[in-house]
Amino acid sequence: VLTSDQIAAYNKTKEEAGKRTALQKQNLQQIEREQTIDESSLEALLTQQKELESRKEELERVGEQLTLKIEKLNNDVAEIVINKKKLQKERDEIKTINERVKAEQTKCSDRLREIHL
Repeated sequence: VLTSDQIAAYNKTKEEAGKRTALQKQNLQQIEREQTIDESSLEALLTQQKELESRKEELERVGEQLTLKIEKLNNDVAEIVINKKKLQKERDEIKTINERVKAEQTKCSDRLREIHL
């Protein structure tokens, strides 16, 4: 049989142990809540990372397509410049021919006038 002092000491130790256990339980619950938040944050960050990687891949594809279009446009411009030079050369040749024909017409007209005089 326990004495009243022993029972009081037991009850005090039991109460202190209960307080420590409650405090430890609260700390554990807080850690579990933080871990849940951390896991949720991690999942959100991983989802965001996947979305960003997908967007990056899409932008790379679009960039490649635009690069190909730019190359095609540059080739088209180069071809247009070449064709323009060819046309200018042909125009100059035609202009020269027209000038010769005009000179020849003038000579012929002058000769006709001489003949009719």
